[in-house]
Amino acid sequence: MHKPYLSNSISSYDNTTPLYPITNSQFYNLYTKKYPPPSSVQYLDTTPPKIEEIEDEEDEEDGFNFCPEEKTWVPIKKRPRMTNYDVFPEKRHLDRRVVPVMAFTLEETINLGQMMQAHGNFIKLESKYAGQIINPELILEQEVSRVEAVAKGDKIQLNEDYLLFRNKLCKEMFKQEGFLLFDRFIKLPRYIRDIVFEATFPSTIGLWFAYLHSRRGAESLAKQENTLCCSDEFESYRAKNIPDILKSRCVRLEDFELMTSPWAVNVDDEIKFESTIKTVGDILGGDFNLSILYFHMLLANPHPGSLLCRNIKDHPSLLALQVEIDELVYRYLKSQKGYTEALAATSLQTLRHFVLQLHECAHIFWKKRLIISLDTQQTSDICIDELYDHVWDMPFNTHDEKQGKQ
Repeated sequence: MHKPYLSNSISSYDNTTPLYPITNSQFYNLYTKKYPPPSSVQYLDTTPPKIEEIEDEEDEEDGFNFCPEEKTWVPIKKRPRMTNYDVFPEKRHLDRRVVPVMAFTLEETINLGQMMQAHGNFIKLESKYAGQIINPELILEQEVSRVEAVAKGDKIQLNEDYLLFRNKLCKEMFKQEGFLLFDRFIKLPRYIRDIVFEATFPSTIGLWFAYLHSRRGAESLAKQENTLCCSDEFESYRAKNIPDILKSRCVRLEDFELMTSPWAVNVDDEIKFESTIKTVGDILGGDFNLSILYFHMLLANPHPGSLLCRNIKDHPSLLALQVEIDELVYRYLKSQKGYTEALAATSLQTLRHFVLQLHECAHIFWKKRLIISLDTQQTSDICIDELYDHVWDMPFNTHDEKQGKQ
């Protein structure tokens, strides 16, 4: 029996490549036992197709060829490495005019609330220290005299020794315990933190006056000082012992005797102090969140001319803290109604400029103020805790313009 003759060496259709399709069967017909006529045999076209004819429809539609070698038959792993490839193609660059700055996130909003709570706890802790260490009769006397002076239209007399001792005490308390309430200050090494706060904390006196000026439109003196300048516990103490404080009007800078000209060594210092305090107060505008952020900015940015901070002003941890606070202030301002990116950036630069001005104003207030009274308060009349008598002799560093220029 003769084996059927195959007209082609291809023995199976399934094993053929799809590049060379078979258009008709060329095998022996086992049922009819006949070969197909020669005219019906269609031989395979073994001519390889031209590569140029194989086109990718998707690439044609896209109009952007990501790899010019993709039309070759060379396997990808054996292709030569691509050179001159731009990792960030021009067409993928972010356009700041099209892609806006992200809105203030929920996490940042919560963080700002925690900063507000930390500042409230700090005011509460300061009042607690003052109540335990400073003569309570002197504290009550200062509060009563202020309310009575406002009611009568007289100038507010402040005990300068009491004011200086309380600020020194608050500075030491903040360096030892108060900073623990603020997460960002904990990141600083201790020796950096102590030096920075030694140089910047005295400037908070200017921020206190700015707070009062920013809320000069409040309904009463109690509401003017609430939250930022006075704890809830001390507010209850004042309401109980000084009922008239709830009806007393707000105080202005002109109401203080120590702000009545002449009070500084020269007129230029007086003008600089008052204009800076009022400008900072107007910028804050009673915004509690911005006021808390500015408190952080003031403490974290010593004056460039400070001799005390000359060896640590470029420390990486301090610079990182300053950048972090600046970015948070910028993003907060950008999230406020009416602020654009340009306006928020300009406002941030203005706030940083006035941080330096507040340091210089603190030097004017503490070091260049005229001595109104030659009578000094006895130590025992102010401090009732012998363990804190040493606070009197502690240095009170401020920015010295003459030293800063040397």
